[in-house]
Amino acid sequence: MPNLGHDDRKALLQDIGKVESAAGVNGTLELASTMHPCTLSAARLDANPYLLNTVDGTVDLKDGSVRDPWPGDHLSKATVARFDPLARSEEFDRFLEQTQPDPQMRAFLARSLGSALLGVVRDHVLLIWFGRGANGKGTLRDAVAHALGEYAIEVPADLLLQSKHNPHRWAPAKA
Repeated sequence: MPNLGHDDRKALLQDIGKVESAAGVNGTLELASTMHPCTLSAARLDANPYLLNTVDGTVDLKDGSVRDPWPGDHLSKATVARFDPLARSEEFDRFLEQTQPDPQMRAFLARSLGSALLGVVRDHVLLIWFGRGANGKGTLRDAVAHALGEYAIEVPADLLLQSKHNPHRWAPAKA
C-alpha cells in the first residue's frame, strides 16, 4: 500500500475491516456458496486414495506413473519431496543398515512405509516402534514426515488408549 494516497489508503483499510467483520465473512461465505464452480464438498477433497501430490507432479500409486497436477483431482496436500523412482541416498541407506541390520526387516519397513502413502488400509497392521533412545526411531520418523510434507500428521500418543478421563477417548472412527 505504499503507493496509495492517504484517502485511498484509508478507504482500503475501511473495506478490509468490513470484509473481516462477522457480517463480511458471512456474506462472503453465502455468496461463495452460490457460485457452483467455486463450491466443493469436503468429501471430494483427496477422494482418490491412490493419488499422491508431489512438488513436481501427481503420482498414481497404482502404477507409478506421474503426470502434471490436475485441479479436478482436488488434492489438498503435497509432499515436499520430488518424485524420482530411481532416487537413492547413500546416507539414508547407511542409516537403515545401521539401525536395521536384517535385510528382511529393511524390506518390510520399506513396504510398510510405502503402504502408508495409500489413502486406504490394505495391510491391516499397526506398526509400533519401540526401544531405548538413540536407535533411529525418531530420526526415521522425522525423515519420513519431512518427505511426506502435508501428508504426515502426528497424533497424540493416547489416541488409542481407552480411559474415562482421556480427552481423545478411543473410538473406532478415530482409529
